[in-house]
Amino acid sequence: YETHDEPLRAALLRLDEAQLLQRLGRFADAVATVDEASRVLEQAEEAELFAAAALRRAEVQHAWAQSGARAQFSRAMESFQEALTVFSREASPHVFGTIHHQLAVLYAEMPVEPVRRPMLLALAGRSFDEALRIFDVERHPLHHAEIRANYGNALLRCPESQLREPAARAIDELQRALTIYRQCDATAPQALTLLNLLEAQWQLGWAADDEAAGVRRLDDLDATWRELAGLPVPTALADDVDRWRERLAAAHAAG
Repeated sequence: YETHDEPLRAALLRLDEAQLLQRLGRFADAVATVDEASRVLEQAEEAELFAAAALRRAEVQHAWAQSGARAQFSRAMESFQEALTVFSREASPHVFGTIHHQLAVLYAEMPVEPVRRPMLLALAGRSFDEALRIFDVERHPLHHAEIRANYGNALLRCPESQLREPAARAIDELQRALTIYRQCDATAPQALTLLNLLEAQWQLGWAADDEAAGVRRLDDLDATWRELAGLPVPTALADDVDRWRERLAAAHAAG
């Protein structure tokens, strides 16, 4: 395309190339490829395509951060926010909702000192709410469930000293997601969400005020475990399932 003087097509191809480089774990090369495409799109004054490049860059940077490059979290956040300047709720609702979902997960994952964690979780909550408004349960049930499940997981990142109320809210969000997964017979995400629910119930159980409340929480854990044990568990989750089997057996033995 560059040989035939079609720079826009070449730039779009570079965005696809960046996605492939990301999958290969070549994150620096992927960002450089996006930046090269962005320069062409900016010069061509293609605002929406330029924003699409910012979104692709954000996705690469977020994956890079998740792989251990912590400095990329803040860069990914800036790239997501840059994309949102063009992809508004009114003009591009699905892209807007998708960006807010990704941004919410990023806020929850960012490594910060405990004193800053509540602020980031508040930002995550606002972005999760934006995503849920776009991907409502009636028209987008599985996407809605995924957002709720991620919302529940994010709430569990609250500092331990402040965990009780967020853990209860996390259980509610995870239960909402599970209701949808059961209705849609989506067993793989159902199993993953049940594992996350076990973690939320465990954390809330040991924050109980009295012994009776702790017993009720253990009953809740048993019920969640029974549902999980009745599912065809994906191979990738098998070790986690085994760990929870041993953890619950030890809790009963300590009874």
